[in-house]
Amino acid sequence: MAGFGAPDLEVVDAAGLTLGVVATRWHGELTDQMLDRALAAAKACGVDHVTVARVAGAVELPVVAQALAQRYDAAVALGVVIRGDTAQGSRTPRRTRAGRRRSPRWTPLAPCARSAAPDGQAAVGLTA
Repeated sequence: MAGFGAPDLEVVDAAGLTLGVVATRWHGELTDQMLDRALAAAKACGVDHVTVARVAGAVELPVVAQALAQRYDAAVALGVVIRGDTAQGSRTPRRTRAGRRRSPRWTPLAPCARSAAPDGQAAVGLTA
């Protein structure tokens, strides 16, 4: 990172809005932290109605996120893919993106499927 050009972060007034959050159970030590931060951010913005759904892995995220986006004002999808010695680390993000592309353009969905190396990079990113 360059160290400059960071956006001014302001708390958004989201009082009265509803939010659906879906998070994977896979890599729970990371997605639990992501979920905690998402719920804290929603609370700070005044969102008083948050529904949380948990799914097995990143491939299921788009399906559940689309369903949540149809029932709530906005939806957030949280997942982690760790790159490793198998092709799964590259196939899973592709499948997740493909599922997201199949959702209607108007779907208010904020995806956060983090891809990281197996050396602890994801955990470092969460503590920053």
